[in-house]
Amino acid sequence: MVPTTDLGLLDRSIAVLSEFAARIRCAPQDLAKERGAVLEELRMSRDSAGRLATAHWELLLQGSRYEDRLPIGLESVIRNVPAETIAAFYRKWYLPHRMAVVIVGDFPDTAAVADMIKQHLGPAFGTVAGDAAAPGPEVPLVLPESWQHKEPR
Repeated sequence: MVPTTDLGLLDRSIAVLSEFAARIRCAPQDLAKERGAVLEELRMSRDSAGRLATAHWELLLQGSRYEDRLPIGLESVIRNVPAETIAAFYRKWYLPHRMAVVIVGDFPDTAAVADMIKQHLGPAFGTVAGDAAAPGPEVPLVLPESWQHKEPR
C-alpha cells in the first residue's frame, strides 16, 4: 500500500512497477543473493501453519498445476537454476499484455496520477487505456474447471 496523499511516493511506486513490467535485471550475482531469501521462505513454510496453508492452497487450486507444486517451486530448482533460465522465464511470461495494473485511492489530483501511469508504464506497455495505439494480443482466459466454483465445496 502506498499513501495516496504523497504523490512523489506514488510516482516512485509506479516507476518500480514499470521496472517489474519491463526492465528487470537477472544477473548471476543477483540470483545468488536471492537464493538464500527464497530458501529461508521455503524453510519457514514447513512449520505447522505453513503445512496448513499448503493444504488450503492445494484444495483451492485443485485441477491446476499449482495443486502439485506451489509457486515457490522445488528446493532443488531454487538451489540450482541458472540466471539465464530465470531471465528466459521472465521474457516468456512477464509480458505487458499479460499484466494489469489497478491503482485505487482517493487521489487529490487524478489527472496527475494518470500522467504518472502514462509516463512510467506507457513505454513498457506500448499503450495505456485511452491511447490510440493498438492493444497487445488477446490472451485467452484458461482456468481449470475446478476454479469455476459452480458448486460450493
